[in-house]
Amino acid sequence: MTRLEGFIDHFEQNYAIIARADRTLANVARKELPTDAREGDFIIEANESHHFQIDRQTTELRQRQLRYMADSFFD
Repeated sequence: MTRLEGFIDHFEQNYAIIARADRTLANVARKELPTDAREGDFIIEANESHHFQIDRQTTELRQRQLRYMADSFFD
């Protein structure tokens, strides 16, 4: 079984909606995420018990890419 990874798209009640690379969405219980997880963070399933960790490097890379695209759009 492959581990779940993707960006937190948004939160709905007690779930995070994860946008995956294959363009599908997955629901993850908030209690399985780090307490500081927020929209836009890239998360990776850390172990068999379905707990997740934030991949800060991938999150930062995406934020830089989005800033660049936004700056290019408005120039």
